[in-house]
Amino acid sequence: MAFEAGSSNAGNALIVDDDSMMHFIHKFLLSRFGFKIFVAENGKQAVELFQSGQHFDVVTMDFQMPVMDGVQAIKKLRDMGVDSKILGVSACDEATVKELFLEAGANDFVTKPLTHDKLASFLKNI
Repeated sequence: MAFEAGSSNAGNALIVDDDSMMHFIHKFLLSRFGFKIFVAENGKQAVELFQSGQHFDVVTMDFQMPVMDGVQAIKKLRDMGVDSKILGVSACDEATVKELFLEAGANDFVTKPLTHDKLASFLKNI
């Protein structure tokens, strides 16, 4: 399923990040692709949203967060059978961070800041 900018009703997107500025940026970008936006402050909140029965088509997941980090959250979500498309996002551009995300079950990884082009590339390839 590919998503295009300007579409409407693309589905639900979950932003998982402890930084309110990232919420603003990711909301702006994802809404341009027609997603209804939800936010979790950490990995534990994200897992709880899925456990409550919420479904998200796309998830942007930060690496370092309090309570439960992004890698731990992705592992938990995949263990629960969640098949959402997950984009790992981090300010750290070390190869090991990308490897950790992908090994945990993320579909792809990008470095911050998330841009329209990075998001479009991810959405086009899922």
